[in-house]
Amino acid sequence: MTFCLPALSDSDAIHVRIYEPVDPQGLYKKGCLYIVADGGASEKGERASEYVAQKVCYEYYRQSNSNPQEYLPQLIWQVNDEVFRYSKEQKINLTTTIVAVLVFQDKLFYLNVGNTRAYMIRSGDVVQLTRDHSTVGGLIQNRVMTEAEARASMIVDKLTRSIGLNSEVVVDTYSPIPLKTGDKILLCTDGLTRYALREDINYLVSDYSPEESVKRLILFAEKRGGDDNVSAVVITIGQKQTELVSSTLPLLLPNPPSLALQPRPLKEL
Repeated sequence: MTFCLPALSDSDAIHVRIYEPVDPQGLYKKGCLYIVADGGASEKGERASEYVAQKVCYEYYRQSNSNPQEYLPQLIWQVNDEVFRYSKEQKINLTTTIVAVLVFQDKLFYLNVGNTRAYMIRSGDVVQLTRDHSTVGGLIQNRVMTEAEARASMIVDKLTRSIGLNSEVVVDTYSPIPLKTGDKILLCTDGLTRYALREDINYLVSDYSPEESVKRLILFAEKRGGDDNVSAVVITIGQKQTELVSSTLPLLLPNPPSLALQPRPLKEL
């Protein structure tokens, strides 16, 4: 498969980490990892989101464990413990959401904590892959109200789960999805999803490149109000497993040597 490097619009509170191994062996053994972390809801959220996104990416490629279904949740538990302990020591509010997807051996592995989402766009259908851990998200999941009713309501949507909020965190993991050529994966923050319905996402993404898709998504959110920072990552699945095609600035893809460096401690962020 060809993994087209995503495009994004970023903010101080939102951090994105992307790694696509260049060598075929590394690609086969570990796959391509994409992470979006949003710390916008907390006092020092930009510190938490940067550290969590950086540490999860670093540790995943540093370790030899080849079972992402088991190992990625373990990494989230580890960073949650680190962030929670540090926030208590420093007496600051330090939390972040995270969504992580891994394209690994023609399958999509994914997990999340919070309301940063992953979508699958396939043959004109848009499916929300992740569940929102928020007050409104819970009402929708329990069928108390529809998504349209939630948008029209005056309910304040508060996070019910995030990294660093408690000493332990429940990570939502899901069954892997076999990938097909032409599939598109969207990772995005709630700055977009508070405005964009599934039909909007389909219209804005289906027929466009990753860069153009992200530009259209960001512009859409801005025109609808733009009350929150917006970040989006679009991944297009191609045909050849050993070929990588970059479709945006190479600065988004860390060079392999950077993964040998320990991420900066929280106190230095």
